[in-house]
Amino acid sequence: MSSISMERVIDALFARDNAVKNSGQPVDNSEFMKSLCEIYGLKHSAYITVDKRSFVSRKPKFLVTYPVEWQAEYRKTFAEQKDPVMQAGMSEILPFDWRQVRDRVPEADQVLGLAREYSLGKQGLSVPIRGHGGARALFSVTGDYNEKDWRDVKREFMRDFVTLAHFFHKRVSGEPDEKAPLLSERERDILQFCAMGLTAFEISDRLEVTVSTIKYHLNQLRYKMNVVNTTHAVAMALKLGLITMV
Repeated sequence: MSSISMERVIDALFARDNAVKNSGQPVDNSEFMKSLCEIYGLKHSAYITVDKRSFVSRKPKFLVTYPVEWQAEYRKTFAEQKDPVMQAGMSEILPFDWRQVRDRVPEADQVLGLAREYSLGKQGLSVPIRGHGGARALFSVTGDYNEKDWRDVKREFMRDFVTLAHFFHKRVSGEPDEKAPLLSERERDILQFCAMGLTAFEISDRLEVTVSTIKYHLNQLRYKMNVVNTTHAVAMALKLGLITMV
């Protein structure tokens, strides 16, 4: 089901790009973010990037679907340096739920509580991105879900969100294409199974090898691809065309 959503997002993006180019107008990336929210049933999405220039000016680049009223309130009440989600995004490596920030930082309730008043959504999730030249970015999505339904959304679509975060960062930042690492046929097969959502045990059963062998291959390909985890490896492999969306 998640692969269908991913295809709809990419198809909607390129269809809109082609229409805009044919009209002679500049591409509007905010429309992509609105499409993402519509397809996945999200409340809002946001992209914030901090590069060397913005580190000096202390003015990150924002591209969000948040209400303009909230954006004005945020700038008036909270500097981005005081935003706990922003701070976590600049230091974390793995995707994180905003509840984790709220549990660790008591002051987070002030920001997140006010955000809810402005209808940003009951739940939030952010994907940290590390780019070239020290650039850092944060891709976030929010939703109006109860705890159980939000867990289901994350379980079903987390891989999509990570992939889309890196896809959008590449699109907006214009970073140079990465070279595809040299993976063995067995490593590509394992990554393809990971993209299908199979566990190491299920992959070992498919390939008729031990679980420890699968874990060894996963460690090897993570090293070759210079990624932090298997989800990141799948996202990069999809982006580089090493595997296909299933």
